[in-house]
Amino acid sequence: MTGYDGPAPGIEIWPASPEFCKPDVAGVSYARYLEMVEAAEALGFDWVSVSEHHYAPYQMTPNPMIMASAIIQRTKRVRVALLGPLVPLNNPVRLAEEVAMLDALSGGRLEVLFLRGTPNEHKTYDTAADKTKPMTQEGIDLILKAWTSEKPFSWEGDQYQFNTISIWPHITQRLCCITPDRLAAGFI
Repeated sequence: MTGYDGPAPGIEIWPASPEFCKPDVAGVSYARYLEMVEAAEALGFDWVSVSEHHYAPYQMTPNPMIMASAIIQRTKRVRVALLGPLVPLNNPVRLAEEVAMLDALSGGRLEVLFLRGTPNEHKTYDTAADKTKPMTQEGIDLILKAWTSEKPFSWEGDQYQFNTISIWPHITQRLCCITPDRLAAGFI
């Protein structure tokens, strides 16, 4: 976890008031986390993870893509697990592009689990709670199609509409995705 190393409200307080965040302490906290990542690789760990969280000192990663980018620049072998780019809080086409870019930059060292997020995180951008499940499910379907389509395409879904989608760069990895519909159909 990319926690804040100074005094701040605990997990029971959300949102944590920004008055507690000192920029120099935040910088030292990020540096400590990246040193731990380097140590994990040196110790032979297979992967490290980063998650998306908002308005809280216990996990200061509102954008896991930025942290993953820092990790892949400081490591050579360890896989990087993005556990929680939150689909309802992001544009799914942008997520598809950013993850594909990170995948290329890392030499195919990414693991990705797209998530819905928690109720407090939906409040971050005033996302309607009843929309987050269908946004997540449709968003993942859209991302997977964007990663595997060989031609530009349009998307007319219940949650998202896009005239043209054409992802560059292409994802470098072979995809293996466990989705609820695949589980129900007995593919897994």
